[in-house]
Amino acid sequence: MAGRQSANGRVSVPRAGGGRQRNRGSRVSTIPSVSGAASAPASGPVTYVDIQQSQEFKDLRRSFRRFVFPMTGLFLAWYFLYVLLAAFAPGFMSNKVGGNINVGLLFGFGQFLSTFLITWVYVRWAGRRLDPAAAALRARFEGDTGGTVDTGGTVDTGGTVNAGGAVNAGGAVDAPAGGEVR
Repeated sequence: MAGRQSANGRVSVPRAGGGRQRNRGSRVSTIPSVSGAASAPASGPVTYVDIQQSQEFKDLRRSFRRFVFPMTGLFLAWYFLYVLLAAFAPGFMSNKVGGNINVGLLFGFGQFLSTFLITWVYVRWAGRRLDPAAAALRARFEGDTGGTVDTGGTVDTGGTVNAGGAVNAGGAVDAPAGGEVR
Protein backbone atom coordinates (compact mmCIF):
# COMPACT_ATOMS: atom_id res chain seq x y z
CA MET A 1 0.00 0.00 0.00
CA ALA A 2 1.75 3.12 -1.12
CA GLY A 3 0.58 6.56 -0.07
CA ARG A 4 -0.51 9.25 -2.50
CA GLN A 5 0.59 12.83 -2.12
CA SER A 6 -2.05 15.49 -2.74
CA ALA A 7 -1.50 18.97 -4.15
CA ASN A 8 -1.18 20.44 -0.64
CA GLY A 9 1.67 18.05 0.26
CA ARG A 10 -0.35 15.74 2.52
CA VAL A 11 0.06 12.00 2.20
CA SER A 12 -3.08 9.87 2.03
CA VAL A 13 -2.64 6.18 2.87
CA PRO A 14 -5.32 3.57 2.07
CA ARG A 15 -6.51 1.49 5.00
CA ALA A 16 -8.47 -1.70 5.41
CA GLY A 17 -12.18 -1.14 4.87
CA GLY A 18 -11.76 1.37 2.03
CA GLY A 19 -11.14 4.48 4.14
CA ARG A 20 -8.01 6.62 3.93
CA GLN A 21 -5.56 7.88 6.52
CA ARG A 22 -4.46 11.44 5.93
CA ASN A 23 -1.15 12.70 7.29
CA ARG A 24 -1.81 16.16 8.70
CA GLY A 25 1.72 17.08 9.70
CA SER A 26 1.72 16.37 13.41
CA ARG A 27 -1.14 13.88 13.48
CA VAL A 28 -2.68 11.10 11.42
CA SER A 29 -6.47 10.89 11.22
CA THR A 30 -8.52 7.99 9.97
CA ILE A 31 -11.36 8.99 7.68
CA PRO A 32 -14.23 6.50 7.26
CA SER A 33 -14.91 5.40 3.70
CA VAL A 34 -18.66 5.98 3.98
CA SER A 35 -19.69 9.46 5.10
CA GLY A 36 -21.63 9.32 8.34
CA ALA A 37 -20.69 5.70 9.04
CA ALA A 38 -21.29 4.91 12.68
CA SER A 39 -18.78 2.10 12.94
CA ALA A 40 -15.77 0.73 11.14
CA PRO A 41 -16.02 -2.40 9.02
CA ALA A 42 -15.41 -5.63 10.91
CA SER A 43 -12.03 -6.07 9.23
CA GLY A 44 -10.85 -2.45 9.56
CA PRO A 45 -9.40 -0.59 12.53
CA VAL A 46 -11.59 1.27 14.97
CA THR A 47 -11.58 4.98 14.22
CA TYR A 48 -11.92 7.93 16.54
CA VAL A 49 -15.37 8.55 15.06
CA ASP A 50 -16.45 5.06 16.16
CA ILE A 51 -15.30 5.76 19.69
CA GLN A 52 -16.78 9.27 19.71
CA GLN A 53 -20.19 7.95 18.69
CA SER A 54 -20.24 5.22 21.35
CA GLN A 55 -22.53 5.67 24.35
CA GLU A 56 -19.62 5.12 26.76
CA PHE A 57 -17.70 8.04 25.25
CA LYS A 58 -20.79 10.26 25.38
CA ASP A 59 -21.27 9.39 29.06
CA LEU A 60 -17.60 10.06 29.74
CA ARG A 61 -17.75 13.45 28.03
CA ARG A 62 -20.99 14.34 29.85
CA SER A 63 -19.43 13.45 33.20
CA PHE A 64 -16.34 15.54 32.42
CA ARG A 65 -18.42 18.53 31.38
CA ARG A 66 -20.64 18.30 34.48
CA PHE A 67 -17.55 18.77 36.59
CA VAL A 68 -15.43 21.15 34.52
CA PHE A 69 -18.00 23.72 33.37
CA PRO A 70 -19.44 24.53 36.83
CA MET A 71 -15.95 24.55 38.37
CA THR A 72 -14.70 26.89 35.64
CA GLY A 73 -17.72 29.15 36.13
CA LEU A 74 -17.14 29.31 39.89
CA PHE A 75 -13.47 30.08 39.47
CA LEU A 76 -14.12 32.80 36.87
CA ALA A 77 -16.76 34.38 39.12
CA TRP A 78 -14.28 34.36 42.02
CA TYR A 79 -11.53 35.80 39.81
CA PHE A 80 -13.70 38.59 38.37
CA LEU A 81 -14.93 39.44 41.89
CA TYR A 82 -11.29 39.95 42.86
CA VAL A 83 -10.56 42.07 39.78
CA LEU A 84 -13.74 44.16 40.12
CA LEU A 85 -13.20 44.78 43.84
CA ALA A 86 -9.60 45.83 43.14
CA ALA A 87 -10.80 48.23 40.43
CA PHE A 88 -13.97 49.64 41.97
CA ALA A 89 -13.59 49.15 45.73
CA PRO A 90 -9.97 50.07 46.51
CA GLY A 91 -11.02 51.31 49.94
CA PHE A 92 -12.38 47.89 50.87
CA MET A 93 -9.39 46.05 49.41
CA SER A 94 -6.94 48.27 51.33
CA ASN A 95 -8.52 47.56 54.73
CA LYS A 96 -5.83 46.26 57.06
CA VAL A 97 -6.42 42.80 58.49
CA GLY A 98 -3.27 42.63 60.57
CA GLY A 99 0.09 44.33 60.26
CA ASN A 100 0.80 45.04 56.58
CA ILE A 101 -1.72 42.41 55.44
CA ASN A 102 -4.83 43.85 53.78
CA VAL A 103 -8.00 42.37 52.24
CA GLY A 104 -6.60 42.67 48.69
CA LEU A 105 -3.56 40.63 49.61
CA LEU A 106 -5.76 37.94 51.15
CA PHE A 107 -7.94 37.88 48.02
CA GLY A 108 -4.81 37.54 45.84
CA PHE A 109 -3.50 34.72 48.00
CA GLY A 110 -6.95 33.16 47.81
CA GLN A 111 -6.63 33.07 44.02
CA PHE A 112 -3.53 30.89 44.30
CA LEU A 113 -5.09 28.70 46.96
CA SER A 114 -8.27 28.20 44.93
CA THR A 115 -6.25 27.20 41.86
CA PHE A 116 -4.41 24.52 43.81
CA LEU A 117 -7.62 23.42 45.54
CA ILE A 118 -9.48 23.06 42.22
CA THR A 119 -6.56 21.06 40.78
CA TRP A 120 -6.48 18.78 43.82
CA VAL A 121 -10.27 18.25 43.73
CA TYR A 122 -10.18 17.52 39.98
CA VAL A 123 -7.34 15.02 40.29
CA ARG A 124 -9.18 13.16 43.05
CA TRP A 125 -12.49 13.25 41.16
CA ALA A 126 -10.92 12.16 37.87
CA GLY A 127 -9.04 9.35 39.59
CA ARG A 128 -12.27 7.99 41.05
CA ARG A 129 -14.78 8.66 38.27
CA LEU A 130 -13.22 9.67 34.95
CA ASP A 131 -10.02 7.62 34.67
CA PRO A 132 -11.60 4.18 35.34
CA ALA A 133 -14.32 4.85 32.76
CA ALA A 134 -11.76 6.09 30.22
CA ALA A 135 -9.55 3.06 30.84
CA ALA A 136 -12.50 0.70 30.34
CA LEU A 137 -13.44 2.48 27.11
CA ARG A 138 -9.86 2.36 25.87
CA ALA A 139 -9.51 -1.33 26.73
CA ARG A 140 -12.76 -2.13 24.94
CA PHE A 141 -11.75 -0.44 21.70
CA GLU A 142 -8.09 -1.47 21.79
CA GLY A 143 -9.21 -5.04 22.32
CA ASP A 144 -11.11 -4.79 19.02
CA THR A 145 -8.06 -3.64 17.05
CA GLY A 146 -5.68 -6.40 18.08
CA GLY A 147 -2.86 -3.94 18.73
CA THR A 148 -2.01 -0.61 20.28
CA VAL A 149 -0.75 2.50 18.57
CA ASP A 150 0.58 5.11 20.99
CA THR A 151 2.00 8.25 19.40
CA GLY A 152 3.72 10.32 22.06
CA GLY A 153 6.72 11.46 19.96
CA THR A 154 7.81 11.59 16.31
CA VAL A 155 8.39 8.76 13.87
CA ASP A 156 9.80 9.62 10.45
CA THR A 157 9.25 6.75 8.03
CA GLY A 158 11.62 7.33 5.17
CA GLY A 159 10.96 3.78 3.96
CA THR A 160 8.61 0.95 4.93
CA VAL A 161 6.98 0.48 8.34
CA ASN A 162 5.29 -2.80 9.23
CA ALA A 163 3.27 -2.33 12.42
CA GLY A 164 1.76 -5.72 13.06
CA GLY A 165 1.58 -5.26 16.83
CA ALA A 166 2.01 -2.41 19.27
CA VAL A 167 3.69 0.77 18.08
CA ASN A 168 4.85 3.38 20.56
CA ALA A 169 5.88 6.31 18.40
CA GLY A 170 5.98 9.01 21.03
CA GLY A 171 4.32 11.61 18.73
CA ALA A 172 3.59 12.27 15.08
CA VAL A 173 3.87 9.64 12.39
CA ASP A 174 5.28 11.18 9.22
CA ALA A 175 5.10 9.09 6.05
CA PRO A 176 6.65 10.84 3.04
CA ALA A 177 5.17 10.38 -0.43
CA GLY A 178 7.81 7.79 -1.33
CA GLY A 179 7.40 5.81 1.90
CA GLU A 180 5.05 2.93 2.53
CA VAL A 181 3.06 2.21 5.70
CA ARG A 182 1.75 -1.32 6.25
